[in-house]
Amino acid sequence: MTNETVSDTITIDNVNITMYAGVIEKLSEVMNGFDGLDLIAADIKLQNNFVKALLTKYDEEGNADGYYLNPFKLSPDNFAKLLAWGLEHYTVFISKSSMMTVEKLKMLKNKMDSAQKGL
Repeated sequence: MTNETVSDTITIDNVNITMYAGVIEKLSEVMNGFDGLDLIAADIKLQNNFVKALLTKYDEEGNADGYYLNPFKLSPDNFAKLLAWGLEHYTVFISKSSMMTVEKLKMLKNKMDSAQKGL
């Protein structure tokens, strides 16, 4: 993972695919949470389901509504590009949200400790 910001849009076969927070949630469902990161490197079915989630069009409610591209007919190179792009988004999101949560919890603990000392 780099310090660079990953682009929210990737172009595959002249089709723009955009990452949204809701798509990250769909990816988390496919991955069965953070634990799936240990499995995806060697599990082609998990990789395939992950890429399918990236290629799925979702309506305003988050329901599947077709595909941007046929996942079955992706070239191996485009499959790998999509997988890497999606994984980077997923891991960056988890890392950032985890760090923000830890910092917030530390701040709340400090406030609670200060309040307790004042009692």
